[in-house]
Parts: sequence; structure tokens; C-alpha cells
Amino acid sequence: MKEVVGTLGFIALCHSVIVEPSGGLSASSPDELALVEGVKELGFKFVSRDKDDNIEIEVLGKKKIYKVLHFIEFNSDRKRMSVIIADPNNEVTLLCKGADSIIESLLTKEAQTSEKLVETKAAIERWAATGLRTLMLASKTIDQSYYLDWDERLEQALEIMTEEKEAKLDELYNEIEREFDLVGSTAIEDKLQDECKETIEAIRTAEIKLWVLTGDKIETAINIGYQVGVVDQDMQLYRNR
Repeated sequence: MKEVVGTLGFIALCHSVIVEPSGGLSASSPDELALVEGVKELGFKFVSRDKDDNIEIEVLGKKKIYKVLHFIEFNSDRKRMSVIIADPNNEVTLLCKGADSIIESLLTKEAQTSEKLVETKAAIERWAATGLRTLMLASKTIDQSYYLDWDERLEQALEIMTEEKEAKLDELYNEIEREFDLVGSTAIEDKLQDECKETIEAIRTAEIKLWVLTGDKIETAINIGYQVGVVDQDMQLYRNR
């Protein structure tokens, strides 16, 4: 699987995008859709996802099929999402993408002190400063016997009918989502709606109080704030880290 799970192969596999009957792609997240369509232009095409959770991609014209074993959804607490996949040889790999501060803390000690991480973080800071939305990507190969044990414990947790269920699931997800190798990072430009800045400035002119809640990096949030008129050069900004 190593020949696929570079940054481009990772993006073609780690997502919730589906293929519509018309042949087009759709996703609940426009960011995911943009990334999948982007790597398609570079020769890593997401082709299909069938009812048996097999995902097909084309890597520079060569078909490859993987089994999606588990999809661990993103939420605002986790700030990451993961896909566990198996190749035709049953090698199991976990792909995880999310906020750089979260992913960095889940890397192996070697990866946390690597030059690759230094370069990746520098790139993310540059992108965030221009208003781009960023993600860090990480992966790891999972031992087959460990995976089978973890999967059995996950199935047991899914059958719990009490309020302890969510806590147990989080515990299992946190257990497996660690000791990653760094893969890379991504950056996406938000496309603002027409007259977005003019509308927000009109709201402020009418002296209507305006707040914006965002999960972006501080640098990204500030830059977008200027772009859409939520803040301006006459304001003093305070950072509360």
C-alpha cells in the first residue's frame, strides 16, 4: 500500500465523497469534494464506492481497489476524521486527516522531531496566513492481529445500549488513532458568496452586533475576517490562546 499512500493517494482514499448516478461527485463537505477533484487532475482519480464498502481509485491510469473497514467521522471535539482500509493482500492501513495541532500530537516521537514536520508546519503557517483552510495528513500500518482484536471490541461497544456507549467508542478511536507517520498537508481557498463583504459591512453599519464562530487556525480566521469585512484595519485584535 505504500506506493499509493502518498499525499495524493491519501486524498483519493480518505473521504466520504460519493458518486452520483449521473457520474458526478457529491459530498457533505465542499472541502473534501475540492480535494478529491483536485487530485483527480493530478492522476489520482476516485472512481467508485460500492454497497460492500469497496473503494476504487485509478492511480495514473491503473485501477486499485481497497476495502473500507471503518469510517471514523469528524466532529468539533475530535477535529479529525479517519478511514481504515485494507488492500487485496489484507494489509490494513489507517488514514487520518485533521487540524495540525491535533494530528501533530498523535504522531510517533520520531515524526514529531523530524525535519519533514518542521517543513510541513512552516507550509501550513504560510497558507493559513493567506486565509487558506489547512489540514495535516497522517497514516500508519496496523498489525493484523491487533486490528482483529480492536475490531471485536468495537463491535461490542456498538452494541452497548446505555450512555456509556459514546465514551467507549471515543476510547477505542483514541486508542487506534495514534503513533502516526506524517504524510503531508493540504490547503484550500474558501470561495465567498457574491457580495459577502458588502453585506457584512452593511450589517455592521446598521450597528447590528456580529459574531463569527470558526474552527480554523487563528491566522486563517483573521485573514478571512479582513476579506469578508468582519474586522477592519481600524480595529485592535486580541488573541486568547
